[in-house]
Amino acid sequence: MKWNRIWWSIAILTCAAGDFAFAQDNKLQVQNVTVVLNDRSGRPFQGGTLETTLISAPGFESGQTIGTESVQFGVGDGKKLYPIQDGKAETKLLIQSDPSQPPFKYQFSGKDGSGNRFVSRSIDVSGQTHMITLVAPSVAAPLSTVEKVSGLLFCIITLALILATFLYKGFRRMLFNRRMEVHSAVLWSWILTLLYVLIAAATVIVAFLRPDLMSRATSTYIGLVLVFLGLYFLGFIFLFLSTRPHAVRS
Repeated sequence: MKWNRIWWSIAILTCAAGDFAFAQDNKLQVQNVTVVLNDRSGRPFQGGTLETTLISAPGFESGQTIGTESVQFGVGDGKKLYPIQDGKAETKLLIQSDPSQPPFKYQFSGKDGSGNRFVSRSIDVSGQTHMITLVAPSVAAPLSTVEKVSGLLFCIITLALILATFLYKGFRRMLFNRRMEVHSAVLWSWILTLLYVLIAAATVIVAFLRPDLMSRATSTYIGLVLVFLGLYFLGFIFLFLSTRPHAVRS
């Protein structure tokens, strides 16, 4: 009875040793890899989780657990979650210590706070892999605090500029320079004001819905602001030229 227990213990330990491969026996090492997660306009996903799965490891069987004392993965189904912070996830992956050996293949899946997947990709990881960039093909990253504040400032500044130029200044120039009647001056100043309010609103909406309009979000924002300023100055010049005082004939 005693010998049976000893043999069973030896068998269990042998199976466990065969099922779990350590780095010192199989020449594995831990690779620190930074995974960057952006949408197609280059805006980072500020939060969420990165799900990492070791799909295949040449030299090891599917279902086998391999690793070091600090990092272990199950081949084919071993999943690890890493937090996404400021658009990045710092991962610790297993690779072959011998660079001549085939690389390990991992699947990376980015998920938002609700668990919805926004990007998934399979990538070979070797000793030369230190950074991986994942681009979500169809899901836009949430607006950052900087984008929200910048959008709010744009709305406030443009509204103040429009009111001062077309409602206040435009009305005065139409009334005193062009000698228009009060109701006509009020009507046209409001038409110009509402027109430019719509242009400003359209600028914000396009920036919100299509940050990839000019490939990169930064380029899109700058381009839209320049377009608005161009239209604003065209309206300002038109208002200035059309409301010049009548020449006084002697």
